[in-house]
Amino acid sequence: MSYSRFSTGNAEYWLNMGTGHDLMMYEPVFSEGRISSLDAIVIEDCGIGPIMLSDSDSENAVLVRAAKRNRVDIYLLDIIVREDIAKYVDFEHSAKVAGLVGAFLCAAAGSLLRHKKKLTRRRMIGLLGGALASAAVAATGFLPVSAVSSLQEQGVEASEFDMDVVSLETQLIQTEGITLRNAVNARKIEEYLAPMLRQNLGRKPRIALVYGPLHAGVKNYLQDKQARDSIIREFENVIAELKDNPVLERVLNTIHQYIPTESGHGFVAVEHKCDCF
Repeated sequence: MSYSRFSTGNAEYWLNMGTGHDLMMYEPVFSEGRISSLDAIVIEDCGIGPIMLSDSDSENAVLVRAAKRNRVDIYLLDIIVREDIAKYVDFEHSAKVAGLVGAFLCAAAGSLLRHKKKLTRRRMIGLLGGALASAAVAATGFLPVSAVSSLQEQGVEASEFDMDVVSLETQLIQTEGITLRNAVNARKIEEYLAPMLRQNLGRKPRIALVYGPLHAGVKNYLQDKQARDSIIREFENVIAELKDNPVLERVLNTIHQYIPTESGHGFVAVEHKCDCF
């Protein structure tokens, strides 16, 4: 799992990206010598809450145990939306197929024209342009897959290029499961959690974020209020539906804080009504 370290006017952030959160302990910020310097850990939870905090059989078990030992509070603030991220897989597959078919047809046409001795310079340049265009189409399918794979590499600083590729894909192909959650999480963190911690601490808080690699766009939305507000406006119908449901509205506007007990065997839960929406 790679990491990206950055700051805003409200906080210092470590965004840690990976699919197996237990492996987060390989990240520098979660080493035994550094985790105690954190003021908060935010864990992606898709709105399902404290089930993510089991220290025995959840994907976060090692991280949760380390947070307890080092007395670092954990926050859960995700939301419940439709799972529609299969759109990315469909898009990537279609782009790969279209690009490879285009390249094959250009190659086949060139072979046929050479065989008939009709491959003029103009036709050759045209076929070359077609092949390059086909390669570009295929790249729109291959690049995001490669970037996501790169962002899962353990204990290394994330490539800004790979983060930009993933972020761009999730902005162009907007989904509730990734794009909307990125913007909503960023608003709740940057506009409520970080200012609350800063007021309590008297300084910028140090916040670690634990998300899957498709959530690389969280960084952009934390740093850019206009960008996150724009996405939230684009999903205003979804937000309205969430607010019409008392259970989903409560999840949307609540931040859950879990404070390790002095014994280190459990947490004390505190709810914060953030009213961000």
